[in-house]
Amino acid sequence: MIEVFADWYPEGGYVPDEVWYLMGDLAIFAAVVATIAGIRFLWQHGPRLLIKYGPILFTTWGNRWMMRRNR
Repeated sequence: MIEVFADWYPEGGYVPDEVWYLMGDLAIFAAVVATIAGIRFLWQHGPRLLIKYGPILFTTWGNRWMMRRNR
């Protein structure tokens, strides 16, 4: 399986191939963590951001979302 993805990584140089594979794996892990953190941030601050910066329709959605969360 590594041979399939070997074309995506640079060859040669001072950095061994294992480091490039580790960096690729860590990038995928970082993307997953960032997505989860973004969803969590929006869940906590989304209604407030909609109410504060949105037009009337978004303010209505933000108020409904806030009421559902505070039940």
